[in-house]
Amino acid sequence: MELPPGQKALAFFPRFGTHFGKPPPPLPPHPTIAIRGPGSPHVELPLAELRALPRIDLTCDFHCVAGWSARGLRWEGVPFRSLYEAVIEPKLGPHRTVTHVIFGGRDGFESVL
Repeated sequence: MELPPGQKALAFFPRFGTHFGKPPPPLPPHPTIAIRGPGSPHVELPLAELRALPRIDLTCDFHCVAGWSARGLRWEGVPFRSLYEAVIEPKLGPHRTVTHVIFGGRDGFESVL
């Protein structure tokens, strides 16, 4: 399969974040995912509980808006939909809807979905 127009294939997948030349920040002894929003309860989800949710495996290409592609990558983990339905949605209460999600890393990098 051909690359999309304007894309250049990379032989590796670069680490995302704000400090590309530095190693990733260290993990705390008991890492958690913090889930919070305006008017919603604050939830700390230990990674052990995240690992208990349904997981998927898939192989696909990643095409970055910066003009590079990494091909045939193997991804595994918990789909956001599973996390949302099992952890977030039950805490929202009736008639509440999430319209935006901001993912933030320990290195300060954020991405909005």
